Amino acid sequence: MCSSIQDLAEELDGERFDVVCCHAVLEWLADPEGAVGHLADFLGPEGRLSLMFYNRNAALLKRAQEGDLALALGEDARAEGGGAKGPRR
Repeated sequence: MCSSIQDLAEELDGERFDVVCCHAVLEWLADPEGAVGHLADFLGPEGRLSLMFYNRNAALLKRAQEGDLALALGEDARAEGGGAKGPRR
């Protein structure tokens, strides 16, 4: 199924979920807070909302996920977009 966040209520007709994932979407929306509210409506009683969005530490996370921990923790990561403060030591 493919639908806008606003139209999900109609598409899902009251269905609830244990996990709702919203990855790499919020940074593209005019009203991200409103979208999170819509998505929360689909959570079951013990449900979890998983949010991922671009942030200033994305380059560090990418390197760490790729297994290059030395580079992720090094000075080179800061120079290539690892964030204004660089990695924590």
